[in-house]
Amino acid sequence: MVDIGLLLYWGLFGLDWLPAFAVLLPEAPPAAQYSFCTIDLLVAISGLYSLYEWRSNHDTWRMLAVASLALMLASGLQLLVWTLAIAASNVLLIVVSVVFIITPLVFMNRLVRNVRRRATKIY
Repeated sequence: MVDIGLLLYWGLFGLDWLPAFAVLLPEAPPAAQYSFCTIDLLVAISGLYSLYEWRSNHDTWRMLAVASLALMLASGLQLLVWTLAIAASNVLLIVVSVVFIITPLVFMNRLVRNVRRRATKIY
């Protein structure tokens, strides 16, 4: 869901089809807006590819999922810093950034626990 949402957001943003209220940091200059683009696209691509690998029954899906979640965490931290620096009164952006920080931590914890369980069963 998040991956497709990020692809849609940046596609619409790049085409200048987003209404002003939908832009994450409307007060920020375009360069600041695009500073989020690379990491968000990497989150989306690695997340979707990890789903593809999982459906194809390849073991690499876990590594890709952890990479995607780590990038999502970094994106959330970046958004939180920008929000506090530029738009501190924007509660919605603070909530979005906190969700982008907490969600990866929950899923990474589950992935790491599952990897540890599998490692102990192998040996």
